[in-house]
Amino acid sequence: MSTATPVTAWEQALAAFEAARLRHEQFLAAILDPAVRAAQAQGLGLTPQLSALEDEGNELCGSRYDALHVLAAAPAPDLPALLVKLRHVYQEALRHEDSHGMAGAILADLERLLS
Repeated sequence: MSTATPVTAWEQALAAFEAARLRHEQFLAAILDPAVRAAQAQGLGLTPQLSALEDEGNELCGSRYDALHVLAAAPAPDLPALLVKLRHVYQEALRHEDSHGMAGAILADLERLLS
């Protein structure tokens, strides 16, 4: 049984998610995207080097989503923390599937009411 308090578990999950997201975004911006642009500029397709970089990016993306799942399952200690959780889940998992903006509208209501 975990001895961590809900706030500690929440803080750990949030920090882990933010670190995983940052690692993935930095990899894309600093390594994968420039490599893809360089290959395209040279008229190259998917080279073994690009394939390896894409695999690495996919692993980082998987870690990012694993951390998001842990964050979503962690008990939020208060309403502002719940709003943070909902923002991350919406941005990472729901935004692209948000039929007619319904989830976004609910999130906007929560943001307005909790501000």
